[in-house]
Amino acid sequence: LIALLRHGRRAGRLSRGLWDVVERDIDIMLGVPDEETWDRLAQEIERRLLSLGWDRCWTKSSVDHTSPLRDVLRRDLLYCIKASPEYMLLDVTSYITGGESVFVHRLCDGPAGCEIP
Repeated sequence: LIALLRHGRRAGRLSRGLWDVVERDIDIMLGVPDEETWDRLAQEIERRLLSLGWDRCWTKSSVDHTSPLRDVLRRDLLYCIKASPEYMLLDVTSYITGGESVFVHRLCDGPAGCEIP
């Protein structure tokens, strides 16, 4: 975002002719109403970026790999890379805005309802 505000693109020339390359990644946070909306939106972002020549996208969970909840909580992150002509990483973090709270993960157990860990 800093580069886009400063130069209107990811990099730009400084007054002494040097290149100002702020970062090689783009970080975005998206709020969605529910988990299913995130799944559909992540797939659509991936589809569109691949059609524009990006190399690969994948989802993963922000939950620590040693957590006992690792396999039951959602994949809330989307990463997409483009290796050429310049390397670029898109890093999308999602959060849920539906209901009374804003959160990243919740555990739902049928009639017992949902709990935010």
